[in-house]
Amino acid sequence: MIRSALSLLLLVTAFSTEASQRRRAVQPAPPALSFTFDFRNGSLGWEAGFADYNPMTDMRTTAGIRPLPLEAGGGTAWYLSGWNYSDDLFMFLRGRVGTIPKQNYIVDFSVTFATNAGADCGGIGGAPGQSVYLKMGASPIRPEPVLVDDHLRLNIDKGNQSQSGVLASQAGTISALVPTPCGSEAPFSTVVRTHTHPYAVESSATGDLWLLFGVDSGFEGFNQIYVQRIEATLTPVPASDPRARWQTTYAAMFDLIAEIERAGVVVRESGRLHHDLIGGREISFAVGSPGTLEEIYLYVFDSADDAARAESVISPDGTRIAGTEMNWIGPPHFFRGDHFIANYVGANPLILDVLFRRLGRQFAGADAF
Repeated sequence: MIRSALSLLLLVTAFSTEASQRRRAVQPAPPALSFTFDFRNGSLGWEAGFADYNPMTDMRTTAGIRPLPLEAGGGTAWYLSGWNYSDDLFMFLRGRVGTIPKQNYIVDFSVTFATNAGADCGGIGGAPGQSVYLKMGASPIRPEPVLVDDHLRLNIDKGNQSQSGVLASQAGTISALVPTPCGSEAPFSTVVRTHTHPYAVESSATGDLWLLFGVDSGFEGFNQIYVQRIEATLTPVPASDPRARWQTTYAAMFDLIAEIERAGVVVRESGRLHHDLIGGREISFAVGSPGTLEEIYLYVFDSADDAARAESVISPDGTRIAGTEMNWIGPPHFFRGDHFIANYVGANPLILDVLFRRLGRQFAGADAF
């Protein structure tokens, strides 16, 4: 009797354990999240900002909720404007949403805006429509301008003008879709742009995600736009999704920079852009003390294959990329990471020691010692 009861108890326990394991193994996928912001109802918590210019220059920037021109439908919208004296003005809106903490999301946008930039108009430095690019993306930290050297730059990677970054990507231009006269007094018409940001973005530890809409201008004149409505759908993806791979790469790169700092070297980020010759996104750093400043360039790629292709166009001595002579300020040293290439231009043995230990032997460049 005792043996039978014990056998039954073990059988029930086994079934219970198996059922519990099944419940743990089959976790439901997190839900997609959808947000709609109709600025006929005010700012709705969104904020405006401007970047990519010298703060000593008056860019005559304006931002706020304004009446929408009647020809574009009336009501109210977020109005952004500025004179692009820097040939690189970035005007943007940011809005915070709540999500699952530390979850990767692919973000799909639909943005409705009013523009009076004709598609066939010319201008100084570029066209008022075709040379003014839309950027859409998201960030776990609040996007804001920070002073880098003598310019205000955005603190997240948005790319530059037509080039995309990993936290914001190019989503077309502000050109009107209907025939529009040239000039800032031309009538406004409404445009709807849809865009999928190609990189997964992880929310913060508290679940914050900042949505970003921006206008990146190469037109050296008066830029203006009315943003009427922003819709965003956040689709969760696992950290193993290839579109989230860049986050691991960035963590490895900045850990490398942190180790160089721990070796006693002063490091300051000095710029981000797309490198046309090597094909990747470039993050540059000034290293060393004033008067003995050297440079580190990190070139980031979407895949190991892209990094290998970039490696193949760098000459053995590191003086040429894709056949083009490079005017380095010192001896170059190229090292290969998984999805990135590091180029140290200088001769500090402390920096070279970190690079050799972390990334192995250089594949191109000057003699190290």
